[in-house]
Amino acid sequence: MQAAHPLSTIQTSSPPLSINNLADIIADIANVRIAKTYSPVPESLRRSTSDDINLPHVVGLEPQTSIERGLAITYSWIEENVRSQQLTTPTT
Repeated sequence: MQAAHPLSTIQTSSPPLSINNLADIIADIANVRIAKTYSPVPESLRRSTSDDINLPHVVGLEPQTSIERGLAITYSWIEENVRSQQLTTPTT
């Protein structure tokens, strides 16, 4: 039986979180260095961020975990489940 997925407890981001910042946070959690490459995008997308300020009102809950802590918990959960899957899956 798999553990419940922890994403439901992550707080909304304040200030807004960009994909660039999100990649940095995940790389830090995974303890890896990443090289980011950027593709040309329309000007309207250059500063795209998560606008989730009203999310607690829409879904009816106030998350108690920061995005960094929530991602760290999620990363650990994924890593544990992948390792567990590797141990139980026969190799060919």
